[in-house]
Amino acid sequence: MGMPRGENTTIQEVVKYIENGEYRIPRFQRDFVWEIKKSAELIDSIFRGYPIGSIIVWETKSKLTCVDKKDLGGIKIPGKDTGRYTSYIIDGQQRLTSLFMAVMGKTSGKGDDFSQICVSLTATGSEPIVYSALPKDADPGDYVSLMDLYMGTGYKGKHPDIWFKYRDILLQYTISVIKIDDEQLGLEQVVEIFERLNLGGKKLNMFSIVAARCYFPETEEEEGFDLTKKIKELNEYLKSKNYGEIADSTFLQVISACVIGKVQKAEILKKLKEKEVRANYENIERALLEAIQHLKGKAYGVAVAGLLPYERLLVPFAFFHFKRGKKPITVNQEKYLCDFFWRCVLLKRYSNAADANTDNDLLRIKAILAGDKPDQLGIVLSPKSIFENGRFQLSSGYVLGMLCLMAQNNPQSFAEGRTIGITDTAVSKGAKKQYHHFFPKQSEVIQGNNDYKRIVNNVVNIVFMDSVTNNQIKNQNPSKYIKKFGRKNSRMSSILKSHYIAKSGFGIENDDFYEFINARSNALFIKLKEHIVVDRKHDTVITELPFE
Repeated sequence: MGMPRGENTTIQEVVKYIENGEYRIPRFQRDFVWEIKKSAELIDSIFRGYPIGSIIVWETKSKLTCVDKKDLGGIKIPGKDTGRYTSYIIDGQQRLTSLFMAVMGKTSGKGDDFSQICVSLTATGSEPIVYSALPKDADPGDYVSLMDLYMGTGYKGKHPDIWFKYRDILLQYTISVIKIDDEQLGLEQVVEIFERLNLGGKKLNMFSIVAARCYFPETEEEEGFDLTKKIKELNEYLKSKNYGEIADSTFLQVISACVIGKVQKAEILKKLKEKEVRANYENIERALLEAIQHLKGKAYGVAVAGLLPYERLLVPFAFFHFKRGKKPITVNQEKYLCDFFWRCVLLKRYSNAADANTDNDLLRIKAILAGDKPDQLGIVLSPKSIFENGRFQLSSGYVLGMLCLMAQNNPQSFAEGRTIGITDTAVSKGAKKQYHHFFPKQSEVIQGNNDYKRIVNNVVNIVFMDSVTNNQIKNQNPSKYIKKFGRKNSRMSSILKSHYIAKSGFGIENDDFYEFINARSNALFIKLKEHIVVDRKHDTVITELPFE
């Protein structure tokens, strides 16, 4: 593999390349975002002889129309075949666009008039040389527009010597351009370079490049295809159903799993073909929506996106629904899908090596589709293990899994007796409005025992709670507030049961926190066992309590 080559290019040559369509913008690049003032500062650096950084381009003889953006800063650029290499700018778009807009006096898509950029012919010392517009009360004879300077007009003003000096600087200034041709690097490596540069605060993700490759403009004969628009519309639909949003990276992995049966980046870049994505898209979206609905079911409890233990769990489930087509789900398939889901939770399956694990899990789904028992990874399950893995933090897939287990039971309000409506906004990491401690952290019983303080923030002590109940409880001990609610509501036993809690045997009467932790851990354990197809050879399932 040859090394990238560098060469110096004048501003005139850059402008010519852009006008001819030889320099193009890949669709995965962000739009032109620089303010005109920042562009003026860039040109000021040029007149001072300061370096403005290298430009990196990828040269290819192939016209990647699916990757092209058709404009630069809102200005249409030609797509004609010059018979030469096309150079895709992978670093330096903002700088090149600024130069082109300024010397050509263009107006950007945002309405910024770059023809207003002017050069002071009297600037001294630290005074600016270049301005985004003629300063107020300035003598026009002391300034020349950058466009006139570049075009060679307006030199008969008051300061011709300075005019010629600045014109020479502008025309002779060279920009370092690093060129990589497609015989050295393919699109996969170009994306890697772009990701590593990570300039402008935007890290390129795989969805961006695939969306660019799959893009198909609308014509009179054919309907267009825009993957970015597709996921936007899908997320708007999901939000309208109070589910929440899914990330574009998850969306891409669903697509890749359905089309090529793999989700790792290298596989996506090499094997995922845009025609196959477009041809299968409707069925892929259907499969994803069916996966979301499936996981809302009684055996899973993923009522909203914010409860998904790992968002990528949508990938194997969407893959299942894509491959099954219109065939009904068999009893055995549902049994092993449920087992698969809860093993992923208990094993913290996607906390590391997520892509490789997902690829392996797609093989397990294939076995389930065939009606076979999949290869099961061994688990450790006990009331004690639930507590030990239950430190309450919403970044934990394990904890979210336990919350899904609680959501299955349609938890009810202690104060009002109605079922609590679980919403994505209320259970998100930033909100946490529906999560509360059954033994409040500031309650007398917790504050009076240092051992209790250390373990109070555990998912075993968390319940879904509406704001009405929370406002009435405040910091009371459970013995007090449960007794008070019980006087008003004869259904208190069934309400507690909806939270995997009972009036007796849970330490409520005497505010025994250890007894509560043991009893509720055990209740969650019993429920979890219903979802697991226990393999005695590989699984350790025992009844050990957190506090014996």
